Amino acid sequence: LGKETKDASIFRVRISDHKIEQVVSLGDIPLAFGFFGPWFGLAPDDSPLIVRNKSTQEIYALDLELP
Repeated sequence: LGKETKDASIFRVRISDHKIEQVVSLGDIPLAFGFFGPWFGLAPDDSPLIVRNKSTQEIYALDLELP
């Protein structure tokens, strides 16, 4: 994924037969870029996780409420 990439997607590659499957299209989601580029990973249930850029200028305080 590059900063200029439009309609970026996350793909899965099956090792046994090299089949490529699109997992999710990221469309025009503004991705957050770090030192090594955009970050994405997998949740425990194998669903994709991404970091979306919503700008830190809008964050003033965060409250954590535990059950």
